[in-house]
Amino acid sequence: MRKKHLPAFLSLLFVGNSFTYTSDVPGQLSALSAMYGLSVAHESIARPSATLSDEMAEALQKIQENTYDYVVMQDYGGRAITDIEAFNRDIKTLCDAATVPDGANIKI
Repeated sequence: MRKKHLPAFLSLLFVGNSFTYTSDVPGQLSALSAMYGLSVAHESIARPSATLSDEMAEALQKIQENTYDYVVMQDYGGRAITDIEAFNRDIKTLCDAATVPDGANIKI
């Protein structure tokens, strides 16, 4: 049974790499959500060993062309430690692109 405070439908964009697609994180989340009466549509941008920088152009295009309730970002393992400037820059770029002017609708 779906809780009253949960929406009936969510649209998600996953941006990541093999950690995202190898275990089918989007599909698992959709299946788990369905168990609670929530319908989740998802798209994924994920390639082996990719950083957010590698996925940036396609992610920005999808964000511009579509409406998502959430954008889920997963960067290359350890990059937040080994290249914190690039990591922060990429997160900020995607957050800025995905956030509507009034701050509503899109959550990161």
